[in-house]
Amino acid sequence: VIQSQIVRGEFQPLYSEVGFGPKDDIPAIVIDLENGREVNINGRIDRIDVLKLEDRNYIRIIDYKSGMKDLNLTEIIHGLQLQLLVYLDVILRNSKRFLAGETLPGAVLYYRIHRPTIENGVELSDEELETKILKELRLKGLILDDARVVRTMDKDMMDVSLVIHAKLKGDEVKSDSRNQAALIVSNQQFDQLREYVGQTIKRISLAL
Repeated sequence: VIQSQIVRGEFQPLYSEVGFGPKDDIPAIVIDLENGREVNINGRIDRIDVLKLEDRNYIRIIDYKSGMKDLNLTEIIHGLQLQLLVYLDVILRNSKRFLAGETLPGAVLYYRIHRPTIENGVELSDEELETKILKELRLKGLILDDARVVRTMDKDMMDVSLVIHAKLKGDEVKSDSRNQAALIVSNQQFDQLREYVGQTIKRISLAL
């Protein structure tokens, strides 16, 4: 399924299992606190994809999960779901180390590692079965509100994508999910969320 998702799009894997921290090529995120201390955030990112569109790079962060996981805006606001946005922040901060030109967020997404059960699967053609599996394992998360970028995640999409929980109405990007499997956000909103996550980490750290 992962290979099919990659083949259907124009985003290309840039790195997998890439770490950031004092022993890695990408440095840790350092957050200075008002009490004179600092917080160093280290981690490992499952996959980083990149799209080159005109003179810009668009980054897509993908995190593999074995269980059900949606990126919930309420949990982000309450500091309970910061991981993917921290990953995005560290890559955008350090993008000039491995990419030339301006780099922008394209998406931050979860991929569920799961073997779905397809009802009446034996009665389906190979093509029908593949379509149902792809739809079941679509990537979930925050997606840039840019129809050009969304189309590059699924070149074969008509109205609804089999790669991400999104659909297009002309040049308008919409979520096709009712349970926040996808949130459509602007570039400015991505920046605001990154800033908010940084402030939330400060607040949590000062409270420890």
